[in-house]
Amino acid sequence: MSAPNTAGWVRLGLLLLPIYGVLTFIGTFTHQPDPNTDFEAYARYLSTTSYLVQHLVCSIFGLILGILGAIALGIYLADGRSGRLALFAMVASVAGSGFVLTIFGFSTIISPVIGQLYLAGHRGVIAVNEAIFSSAAFGILAVPGLLLSTASTILFGIAIWHSGTLPKWAGVLYAPTGFLISIVGLQIGQAQTLGTALLIAATVWISWSVLHQAASASTAAGVQPRVS
Repeated sequence: MSAPNTAGWVRLGLLLLPIYGVLTFIGTFTHQPDPNTDFEAYARYLSTTSYLVQHLVCSIFGLILGILGAIALGIYLADGRSGRLALFAMVASVAGSGFVLTIFGFSTIISPVIGQLYLAGHRGVIAVNEAIFSSAAFGILAVPGLLLSTASTILFGIAIWHSGTLPKWAGVLYAPTGFLISIVGLQIGQAQTLGTALLIAATVWISWSVLHQAASASTAAGVQPRVS
C-alpha cells in the first residue's frame, strides 16, 4: 500500500485559506441594523434569504475552510524553525473557530426565527433576543473565540516571519487579520473588510510560494545527470 501524499494534501489545505478569505470578505459588505434603535429593520434583515445564505456559505462553510487551512499551515510549518509556535497557532485557531462556529450556528438557526416572529406580531421576542445576547453563555462562547482567533493569526504571523521557507512579509500581512476581523471589526465594520483583504493577500502569497517551491523541487528531481 503506497504512502499517502501528505505534502499534496497540505498544499490543497493551504489553497483553502484564500477561499476562506474571499468568502469572509464578501460577508463584510452586509451589516445588520442595530436592534436597539430599529428592531423592525433588524427583524426584516434577519428574515431575508440572503441573511441565511450568507451565514451558511460565508460564515459557517467559510470558517470550516479556514479551520482546514489553519491545520494545513500548522503542519507545513511544524518541521521548520518556528514549528512549535506554528502548532500553538494552529491549536488556537481551531479552538477559537470552534467557539465562533457555535455562535454562527445560533445566528443561522435562531435569529431568522426571531425576526419572523417579530414581523408576525410577537413583540415579546425583543426581550428574548436581548436576553440571549446578554446571557453569560453567549459571553463564554464569544470572548474566548475572539481572543483565540486573534492570538492565532499573531502567532502564525510570527511563525511565518521566522520560518525561512515562506515570505516574511506575508507573515506581517497575516498577523493583524484576527485582531481587525474579530476585535476591531465588532465596532468598525470597515476594519473587517481591511482585515479580510490582508488575509486574502497573505494567504494567496503563501499558497503561491508553497506551490512554486513544490514545482521547482519537482523540476529539479526530474532532471537526471548525464552519464559520460
